[in-house]
Amino acid sequence: MKKFILIAVFALFTAAAAQAQVGTGLFAGGSLGLSMGDEKYHQNGSTIIEGPQSLTFHINPRIGYYFTDNFAAGLLLGYGNNFSKTKGAVEVKTSTMDLSVGLFGRYAMGLGDERKFFFTGDLNLGFNSRTGKIETGSVTVDNDPITTIFAGIAPGILYFPTPKIGLEAGLGNIFSVNVSTETDADNSDEKTINTSINILDINTLGFNFGMNYYFNR
Repeated sequence: MKKFILIAVFALFTAAAAQAQVGTGLFAGGSLGLSMGDEKYHQNGSTIIEGPQSLTFHINPRIGYYFTDNFAAGLLLGYGNNFSKTKGAVEVKTSTMDLSVGLFGRYAMGLGDERKFFFTGDLNLGFNSRTGKIETGSVTVDNDPITTIFAGIAPGILYFPTPKIGLEAGLGNIFSVNVSTETDADNSDEKTINTSINILDINTLGFNFGMNYYFNR
C-alpha cells in the first residue's frame, strides 16, 4: 500500500512538471474594489425611512518574482476603508480604516500544456492595523485599535488571456491563523489578545479577483 501511494505521488508530480509552466521573472499588479449602498424602506405604508448609506473601498497591490518556473515569492500591501452613515433624530457616521503589509509564497501548477490556465496555492504571512471612529451628532468616539498578525493558505485559478496579462480568481483563505491585539483607546496599557484558527470559515472566504502583469513572459 505504501509503495502504491509513493508511486501515485510521484506520478502526480511528474505529470505536473510536464504541464505548462509560468516561467521565471517579475510580476506586479493586485486587486481593487469599490461598493456603495443606500437603503430606504417604507414604514406604515407611506413614511419613507432612510437606512444606512455605505461606501467601501479597498486596494491590494502586490509584487512578486518567480524564482523557478512554478515557485514565486513577493510582497503584499493593502489599504481598505469602510464608511457608513445613518440618518435619524441624530446622524451617526462610522468609519474604519485597514492597513496591511505581508509576504507571500506561491506554487503554480499548469492545467493543460498551453500555458494559459494554472492552479495556484498561496501561503500568506502579514500584519494588519485597524482603526476607526463613530460620530454621533457632534460627539466623536475612537474605536479601540486592533492589530493582527495573520497566516493563511489561499487556493486560486490563474488565467493568461495574453502572454503577459494574468487574471486571478480565488475564494480567500481556506485555512488561516490570526492573533489579534485590541488596545483600549483610552488606556493603552489595557489590551485584549485573541487567537483564532479558521478552516473553511465564512469570515475568511469570499470570491476575489485580481490582475498582474508579467514582465519577462
